[in-house]
Amino acid sequence: MSLEKYLKEFKKAAQLLDTKPFNEKNIQIQTGIWLDAVVLRIQKRHWANNPEEKPHSGAAIFMSIWLDEKSITNQRILYNMHALRLRQLNNYKLQSRAFANSFRKKLTPVKKLWPNISTDFAPQTLMEGWTTLSPQNLQNDIFQLANNFLSIENLVEKTLLEFK
Repeated sequence: MSLEKYLKEFKKAAQLLDTKPFNEKNIQIQTGIWLDAVVLRIQKRHWANNPEEKPHSGAAIFMSIWLDEKSITNQRILYNMHALRLRQLNNYKLQSRAFANSFRKKLTPVKKLWPNISTDFAPQTLMEGWTTLSPQNLQNDIFQLANNFLSIENLVEKTLLEFK
């Protein structure tokens, strides 16, 4: 599998995004190859103790859209929202399960925007889903999932405020 080929497509999709709403909300968009997958990662800097870490191994909340060898074979673009090591996240007193439950409750009204979404995971995976991988629509599908993030970023913020 040529991850570099897919990385180019992910970068092009990121360039298609209207950066104004992302910048206004201080949202970072990063692309790269991490853990044998090509990834587009979206997060706010204050959602991570080390926002530049690739991949995250410390405290962080972020969304990823990615392809790996298995997902390509299964013709799926994968996405998820992670909340890693929340007890260690600076400036908050977080309990992972309580945070996940509160976020998932807030997510319910906008679930329809997310194809094949599931929230039936341990607290570190707030949500996960997939959409069909169609090579001719790859950039557009990544673009759409990334834009959908704008519908949930405020849900993370509201949930974090509960634990300030």
